[in-house]
Amino acid sequence: MLFDYFYGVQAEQYSFIRLPKLLMTQKEYSEISIEAKLLYGLLLDRMSISGKNKWIDDEERVYIVFPVTEIQKLMGISKKKAMADLQELEEHGLIVRKHRGYRLPDIIYLMNLAA
Repeated sequence: MLFDYFYGVQAEQYSFIRLPKLLMTQKEYSEISIEAKLLYGLLLDRMSISGKNKWIDDEERVYIVFPVTEIQKLMGISKKKAMADLQELEEHGLIVRKHRGYRLPDIIYLMNLAA
């Protein structure tokens, strides 16, 4: 497949997933898989949706609702892998999950690495 060059304003046509550089450069994050780091970036991207939806708890903390099925679809991975990536982020203190009940997606609190 042949691709074309970017011309003029085309260079701004993509939206991007932000991934904090320190996830890649800091030693304390070196054991985290690249897939889990990518998931953190996707979760960070979802924060804007949470803000628009006013998903804020009683303590004024912003949370994310991101079903595992949607993670699977976006990342092209199995349910088992999506769950493992979430678990990995949780074990490293990068997210906190609050289980809501039968068939409801977890509430996910994304921890602020810059704080």
